[in-house]
Amino acid sequence: MCNLSECVEERGEANATARINSLNSWLFANGRMNDAIKAANDPSYQKKLMAEMKEAKGAKGKAET
Repeated sequence: MCNLSECVEERGEANATARINSLNSWLFANGRMNDAIKAANDPSYQKKLMAEMKEAKGAKGKAET
């Protein structure tokens, strides 16, 4: 059992890991290996790609409805 601050930290790490995995999967599925490599070394580029992925997934969801 963890104390409250440890549990919050663990949850934050798990959420961050899930977001990065989601981004990487999306990039690989779209043939964007170079972007994945660049994002691994450039946090601002990673943030830009996260926004792009969110927008693309949102637009895809709207097109399917």
